[in-house]
Amino acid sequence: MKKHFTIWIAISLHLLLLQTFAEQTSSQFPHPGDYVKNECLIKFLPGTDKTVIDSISSRSKFTVLAYYPHGRFFRVRLISSQNILAFSKQLTQYSEVELAQPDYFTSTSIYTTDSLVPAYLNTGNTVSTKVNLPLSLDTSRPALADIITAIIDGGVAFENYQNYKKAQALSHARFSKGYNFVLFNEHPIDDNGNGTLAATIIANHIKNTSDSLSSEKNTSIMPVKVTDKDGIGRTSTLVEGILYAVIGGADILTINARSHDSPLLKQAIIQAHNHGVTIICAAGNIISPEQHTFPAAYNQYCIAVSATSVPPVQASSVPNADYIDLNTSGEILYQNPDPYGFSTVQGVTVATAQVAATAVSLMLSGINGSDRIRQALEQTCLDIPPRGWDRQTGWGTLDIHKALQFFPKPEHDLQVSNIKVSPWCIKGERLQTITTVENQGTFEHEFLISLSDSKSSRILASGSGSLKPQQTGQFVLEWNTAQATEGTHLLCVSATIPGDEDPADNMLYTKVFVAEDKRDVEISGVELKKQPEKNSFLATVQIKNSGTYNEIINVQVRNQSGALLGQKNIQICAQCIMFLPVQCQFETDTALKELEISIETADLQECNLTNNRVTCPITFSE
Repeated sequence: MKKHFTIWIAISLHLLLLQTFAEQTSSQFPHPGDYVKNECLIKFLPGTDKTVIDSISSRSKFTVLAYYPHGRFFRVRLISSQNILAFSKQLTQYSEVELAQPDYFTSTSIYTTDSLVPAYLNTGNTVSTKVNLPLSLDTSRPALADIITAIIDGGVAFENYQNYKKAQALSHARFSKGYNFVLFNEHPIDDNGNGTLAATIIANHIKNTSDSLSSEKNTSIMPVKVTDKDGIGRTSTLVEGILYAVIGGADILTINARSHDSPLLKQAIIQAHNHGVTIICAAGNIISPEQHTFPAAYNQYCIAVSATSVPPVQASSVPNADYIDLNTSGEILYQNPDPYGFSTVQGVTVATAQVAATAVSLMLSGINGSDRIRQALEQTCLDIPPRGWDRQTGWGTLDIHKALQFFPKPEHDLQVSNIKVSPWCIKGERLQTITTVENQGTFEHEFLISLSDSKSSRILASGSGSLKPQQTGQFVLEWNTAQATEGTHLLCVSATIPGDEDPADNMLYTKVFVAEDKRDVEISGVELKKQPEKNSFLATVQIKNSGTYNEIINVQVRNQSGALLGQKNIQICAQCIMFLPVQCQFETDTALKELEISIETADLQECNLTNNRVTCPITFSE
């Protein structure tokens, strides 16, 4: 049994019937840097009109095969055979083209033997050559799924679909809605075993550790299929799969697909990282020292994982690269269906899944944020000689127990994390605030929650609440503003318990403007600009609604004789400032000496009419 991370998985005969379970590299795998012939990926600048795209297509002689909505790029086919690298460079000369690149092949490891259940195989999974993805995919989370781990791989045996059977070892696992980017449907089934292996490791680890972590958070796995039965895919499907998972709410990405460096892939990884997603990538266990594996090599954003044999490390079986972060043995034991005991399975898929499972445990224990998860994983590794970081094992071998203990968890800790309230109200209304409170400690707590005016320190409303450990709740308080003064109020919501180890986050502030019930629309500025058309100018009128009602107004511009030069009707919201352009026409310049600009409201009961009419001299700005 391995010292730091041995997971026992009882895989039944009904799951995979594995006699020997060794990671293989398909002889059909493309070489690093290979790409689809006569196809290109193009991303236009936002807002580029379809007619412009059609024009570029006609001039550059390509046809659109597919549009990928999450990455906002097109997959196109060249009408005549050309050098794709040169063609991509040529496309970037168009000002509307943000980037163009080849559609590089991607690959994953595959787990396959003749003893696989025949119904579990799929001989028909090939990359579709012409398909239009739906503009909006259903990426909704399932109920009560707090932590989502997306497996970006060759699919997962998570459902009974056609000839495919759900893996018995995943019967207890929860799944978020995934997608099949190979066949472009909502059934990301597995036809080579790699993704199911990763899902089984993660699901079993979660099952074995969630009870001991005493967390009320729920977890789920999102299967995203980006490679076919041979473990081969494309940059286009990998990029769209990553962004699909991010938009769908994934907290952790487990990426076993390996590809060539490309702008689209890097953009997707950066977008995922900026969303706070923890990205764990397979660095490969068969790689030349000079060949980087992407996205693992985007070290600033990803945690790159290698797989090693039992110490001492064999240099021939692990990567040798400057982006490796950590390693695991990449080995698990599984129960044979025969009476001869247990066998092992090794590989970088296992290693990546082990690290992803540890990241889930860290989130279950209350550690959030990709940077904190990386810190806990890297700084608790068992160092393997040579001392310190090295190109083969990174910072060392994963130690899940030390990682979970890296950040001491406070025992008593409430946090006021959010306040929802209208930015203004009419004096006399009952203003409702909705406050989010999190119990980040390890004890259940009853507490007082109060709303106060920070200027006067007067308590405006109060109540009580109760939260279990790691539980989040929302609490409503109402402020009767009948006695409030007009103007801006800095409100403070606080929730306190005795002995809070982190009292700094027990309160949160927000501003609310209390307005008298009134109607008040005024002209607060005018700018005149001569137009190129003869006897024409544009009057931009600044209008301020200081009242508490939305108003429908008519703005009129007249000359000194009262002749109407231009007018416009518009609705202006309460407590709002707007700039209204009014196009004006006049007969001769000599007839213009000064202008009178006025506002009329649909309701003549406005309380302040003094600023509804202004007179200004004729001065045109350039």
